[in-house]
Amino acid sequence: KFKGAVNVATDKLQLSYSRQQSKDRGFVYKNSGASNYYTGDKLEKDSLNLQYAISDNLSLQYMYSKKVSDCSKSVKGTYQPGFHSDIKYNFGQLRYVNDDLQATVFFRNRDWKYNTSTHQKGHNYGADLQDKFQLGKTELTVGANYENENTKNSTNVEAAKRDSAALFFMTETEVSDKTKIFLGAREAYVEESGSKFCPQFQVMHSLGTDDNIYLNVNRSMRAPHVNEQWGTSTQLMNPDLKAENGWNYEFGWKKKLAADELFKVNLYHMDINDRIYSQRNYNGSGKSMFLNANKYRNTGVEVSYEKAASEKFSYNVGVSYGNPEQKLAKGDWQRVDFKLGLHAGVGYNLGKTNANIYANYMAERINGVKPMLDLNLNVKQQITKNDALRFAVYNLLDRDDIRTGSSSGTGAMLEERNWMLSYEHSF
Repeated sequence: KFKGAVNVATDKLQLSYSRQQSKDRGFVYKNSGASNYYTGDKLEKDSLNLQYAISDNLSLQYMYSKKVSDCSKSVKGTYQPGFHSDIKYNFGQLRYVNDDLQATVFFRNRDWKYNTSTHQKGHNYGADLQDKFQLGKTELTVGANYENENTKNSTNVEAAKRDSAALFFMTETEVSDKTKIFLGAREAYVEESGSKFCPQFQVMHSLGTDDNIYLNVNRSMRAPHVNEQWGTSTQLMNPDLKAENGWNYEFGWKKKLAADELFKVNLYHMDINDRIYSQRNYNGSGKSMFLNANKYRNTGVEVSYEKAASEKFSYNVGVSYGNPEQKLAKGDWQRVDFKLGLHAGVGYNLGKTNANIYANYMAERINGVKPMLDLNLNVKQQITKNDALRFAVYNLLDRDDIRTGSSSGTGAMLEERNWMLSYEHSF
């Protein structure tokens, strides 16, 4: 694995370029219930990011990336041609900022070639506008946005096109020294998915200098992505796919136990209609298809604790537990996703050396899938004021995460244990 980067900055211009490449990447995918799997042969990626300040209020940004990957297929130990993927991405935006007034116009496109049989193109363009006003004790934010999406692949007779737009407002009112109320709403429209009125209400109350509670209630809407609705070479189209929408409820408490300790608790419940999910091998076609579940619900709790034990040592730990379920048009409630999640991190800082280790754990998953534990390590050594070495190890325990038999996702795996050593010099 190799990675190199160059960054240049002046008063008005910021320019960065990076290139990474790797080979013999090991397992990247395993088909559900089958003896065949894919291994990574080669991966190359180029990235360019440019930002230019035309004036004090007007700026231009452009990003470009290209990713080429090759994989081989193994069937019962015999290697066969796998796939070749070539993805190009462009993004540009012009942004105007004058005090609280912000206006942006943007454009992006994506070009994907898969083997010799698939060629998919897509582009989006749109605009965002928002401003803030002070009305007594209330701060009012209003805005609007518009986007046009267009995509076409080698299996489509005509390109899929879609317009979307939204109007929104948000108020922030300080009703007392300890209490703030946020009230807002968003009227969202997506072509073919219709429109939804999405209100939001939030209260934040201070119990003391370092003690806060909050209540948040909102209605959300997520329209299907263009590719989810109109398909690709490996995915069936579903023009009747509807937008998902539903209500979300949160109640939380944040307590600063000391200058170096923070404790958080968050209770949540969500009820979603027409939840969008993916089903592989739809009706034996060998292709996936995005569908709407009739109902989705999840009730759970998240707890986290952070501690800076000393100038040298810090750590954090968190746990989440929920009960995600969904119901199809016919049938009973069924478990989806996972119930238990744990995360933890340990940090150590001594002079010019900084080290961190992070752990993520997922358990009580569906269909008897084993728990997943992912451990990552990062170390930085500052050699001089302008020179540093970084060392990172990903999937430190070299664990698999093969998920099979799930209607919403199969075959995904953690990347095999790998490490990267990098050198940085600033001018």
